[in-house]
Amino acid sequence: MTYFKDCTPYSYGVADQPRMLSVGWLDKRYPFPKGEIDPALIEKLRRLVAKSTWITRGLHICEFCEIPAALAEVHQQGRTGDPAYWEWLKPRSSNGEIRVSLHSVTYAAPFLVPHYIEVHKYLPPQPFLVAVEQAPE
Repeated sequence: MTYFKDCTPYSYGVADQPRMLSVGWLDKRYPFPKGEIDPALIEKLRRLVAKSTWITRGLHICEFCEIPAALAEVHQQGRTGDPAYWEWLKPRSSNGEIRVSLHSVTYAAPFLVPHYIEVHKYLPPQPFLVAVEQAPE
C-alpha cells in the first residue's frame, strides 16, 4: 500500500481530488500516533467499510502483522487456497477505501483503518474521527 502522511492532500488513483485528505495510509517505515478510541466508533468504521464502493485493484496485507510460522511457507509459495491462510488473512487485508466528509473536507482512508486502530492502536486525526461519528450509514 502507498504511504501518505495523515491529513495531506489525497493523491491516490487517477487524479488529485480537491478538498480530500488522506488518513490511515500507514507504512512500517514511518511512526504513527497511538492511542485508544471508543469501540463504538471502531464498529461504525467497520460498517462504513462494509458498505463502501471505493474498491481498488489488488489486495493489501497489513505490514504490521507477522504471518504465523505455520502459514509462512503457504504464503511464500503462493498456496493461497489453504483455508487456514485465508482465515488468518481476511481481517488483515483490504482492497479499497472509505470516504467520510465533514465541513466540505472529505477524508479517504483504507479499509484497514479499523484493524489499524483496534490491533495496532493507530490514533487517526480528531477531525476524521468526528467525520466518522457524524457520517450517515
